Parts: sequence; structure tokens; C-alpha cells
Amino acid sequence: YPTDNAADGNEQTFWVSEGRKPGEGPTKQKPEWLRFEFIEPIAVKTLHLIPRTPFGPRQIEVQVSGNGQKFTTVKACSLPNQDCAALPLPPT
Repeated sequence: YPTDNAADGNEQTFWVSEGRKPGEGPTKQKPEWLRFEFIEPIAVKTLHLIPRTPFGPRQIEVQVSGNGQKFTTVKACSLPNQDCAALPLPPT
């Protein structure tokens, strides 16, 4: 389940973190992350997540960077066990 699946637009494909067994998934002490790089700055108003119920994600943090070195958290939240989440993001 490669990372490319995370943003391929196909709800039938998905990305899986390194953990394959219960207890091996991401934790606060061992987070997993995806990084998206764009040729030029873009405005993102909403992040749409389609979790694999009941696996997650459960806790997320969205960070942005203007230079790829220094990142700022713009959204951090817990997600309920649901099929889809639309998370509004503040302007940056």
C-alpha cells in the first residue's frame, strides 16, 4: 500500500503505515507522516480524509511550510471512527 495511493483520487486504494500488526501502527511517540510538495504555493481550504474504518487515522496534525525546512501546525485534532472527514483549514 504505497504512499502514492494516499492522493491518487481513488477511494478504493489507500496508504498503510509501516505497522502491519496490532500495536505496530503510528503513535504519538512513533508518528507516520506524508509530505506533499508543490511547484508553487497553493491555497488549501479543506482536507478530505477517508480513513480505513476502524483503523484510522485517529489523531492528525496538518503542517505547512513555505521553504520545506520550517513547518507550522495549522490543524491538530482527533477524528471519530467514521467513513469520511472534511477538515476546514485556516488560511496561511
